[in-house]
Amino acid sequence: MAGKKGKSGGARAGSGRKAKPSREISDLVKSGIVDAAEKLAKEHGKTIEEAMLEMIYAPKKEVQESVKVAIWKAYNEVMVIKESESHVDMTHNKGPGIFLPESRPDPAKVIPIKKEG
Repeated sequence: MAGKKGKSGGARAGSGRKAKPSREISDLVKSGIVDAAEKLAKEHGKTIEEAMLEMIYAPKKEVQESVKVAIWKAYNEVMVIKESESHVDMTHNKGPGIFLPESRPDPAKVIPIKKEG
C-alpha cells in the first residue's frame, strides 16, 4: 500500500503510524468565537473577558456557582492551547531491563558443618 497518497498507517487496518490530529477545525472554531466576541464587544462596550469576569464575580443570587465554573471551563477549553512536550534523556544507560537471578549454591551439594569449640 506504499503507492497510495494521503493514507496514514500500514496495509492492515490499525497498523502503521497514526496521523496527528489537525488543529484546523479548532482554529476555525476559535476564530469564529473571537470574531463574534469582537462584534458583541463593539455593541455592548465590553470585551468577552470583562463580561465573563463580571459573571464570575457576581453574587450567588444572580449567577449560580455551577454556571460560573462552566463559563470559566468553556473559555479555557477554547482559548488556551494545550501543548504537550516530552523530553527523553538517552544519555544515561542503566543497562538491560531484565536481569538473571543471582547465582546461588547448588542445594544438591553437601556442605560440611564445622563445629566451633
